[in-house]
Amino acid sequence: MASGKRRVVVVGTGLGGLLTGAFLARRGHPVTFLEAQSIIGGRFTHIDYQGFAIPTGAFHAFPGGVRGHLFRCLCKVGVHVSLVEPAPSVMVAVDGQRLPLHLDMTRSQSPVLRRLVGVNRRGPVTRSAARMLIAGLMGRDLPAAEGMRRIGGTEAGVRLLDRLTKFALSVPAEEASAVELLRSILSQRFGREGFLIHGSGSMIGRIRAAAESSGAEVRTAAPVRRIIVEGGRARGVEVEGGESLDAGWVIANAGVRRTLGMLGEHAPSRVVEQVATLRPACGFTHAVRSRNRLHEHLSIEIPLDLRHIDGIMPVSNLSRFLCPPEWHFALAYQWMDPAEDPEKQLEAGRRELLEHLGSGAEIMNTACYHSHNPTANIAQMIGQHGKSRPPAILPGIEGLFLVGHDVQGYGTAAELIGESCLRLWERLERA
Repeated sequence: MASGKRRVVVVGTGLGGLLTGAFLARRGHPVTFLEAQSIIGGRFTHIDYQGFAIPTGAFHAFPGGVRGHLFRCLCKVGVHVSLVEPAPSVMVAVDGQRLPLHLDMTRSQSPVLRRLVGVNRRGPVTRSAARMLIAGLMGRDLPAAEGMRRIGGTEAGVRLLDRLTKFALSVPAEEASAVELLRSILSQRFGREGFLIHGSGSMIGRIRAAAESSGAEVRTAAPVRRIIVEGGRARGVEVEGGESLDAGWVIANAGVRRTLGMLGEHAPSRVVEQVATLRPACGFTHAVRSRNRLHEHLSIEIPLDLRHIDGIMPVSNLSRFLCPPEWHFALAYQWMDPAEDPEKQLEAGRRELLEHLGSGAEIMNTACYHSHNPTANIAQMIGQHGKSRPPAILPGIEGLFLVGHDVQGYGTAAELIGESCLRLWERLERA
């Protein structure tokens, strides 16, 4: 082994773990990936079902586009992906109209939409947003819904924001952090929402190929039983079946709760107590097909008139590589209220979605994300975002680094993962 290079074991091959392993392998570190499942990619890949690319979580989306953290990560590991960045990013469906909403805040919004949401004057809005951001950084956060009201938003504006936060964060606007949203906008450099033309699974495959070309080993169906800690330092891992692998660094991308379980008695009590109080996100993902065209646009659709469905991605309009040529394909997300009966919510959402999409639409598959396999292990809400989340380095344990959607950082969805990777990589390069 080259001088200064450490043997690395990556536990879990979600997006954060896979990117970090590829990054370290490219810099000459011997890397072994251990994945409990038979496939890699976690919530950021897809499974082929009768020619349809059914995602395991993410909707083939690429938050931030070419200006975001995730794109920077891919550049650092030498991976190129093909993106489409629709403009507008979002189409708001209300009262039989389709109103454009640009997530790139440098662009002007529809006058009709501005009147609908009640946010018409850029100057006062900017000053109010700046005050909220400063107050939040000083520990005085507030719900995103209240933030919308403070900048003059109507109840229709609050309802739109609620749909956006449920779709992007799996959190209602009354619980989402105004500061988190503002920081997310800034972290994306006012970028657009991107879409992976060849699907999320294709990107995962390219990251894997980049890692393997640098000498990394990927082992699937290899669940880790425990992380070996001796003398306050992670020394390696033990795989189910008893095999032990030594490591100079252990990168954990198995979710903070599972990681603490792997540490057993070595898990820091303060972090264990913190995580026990944190709520996961939960929701339903519906995969829909139809012989008829489902949408006339390329944008994420926010159906403001619906009660249960928060957002619809017109997949086949964005890429014809992700379904058979004779079909049209869409993905819809429905936030699930953990206090209500999930079966009743699911039934209501499915019925509403089919009515909205019209004759010929059929739901191929519905995935439920809750508890053991949520959309996010820790929901990004007030008290559970930024520095309120578990740290990437657990106190009292050297050589163990957490990465992914669970750890401290800012951004939405994969942008949060990208930011956690960039922060960790800077730290590892200094080590």
